[in-house]
Amino acid sequence: MCVHVCVWRCTVQVGLQARYTRGTGQVVLFLGNKSRDAMLSNLRLTPGPLPPGLQVSVAPGPPALAPGQQVQVAIQVSLADSALLLSTLCKL
Repeated sequence: MCVHVCVWRCTVQVGLQARYTRGTGQVVLFLGNKSRDAMLSNLRLTPGPLPPGLQVSVAPGPPALAPGQQVQVAIQVSLADSALLLSTLCKL
């Protein structure tokens, strides 16, 4: 999956790769600055409100992306109770 987003005349490319096993998963975000001359700064990845029992841990990402730079940011996802998996996914 790849999404292009235009932010302040800069183009950010976002890719997503996900793997899940039982109640645990790993998501990798691929972030790229497709601009040839503009630095993207003040980048933050912050999870929004989470359903009960869902735990998310976001690895630190870069504070900025130079022109043409691409990075990967790992996100760990787990459910306190794997029985919540189906009901949690149905609500997304």
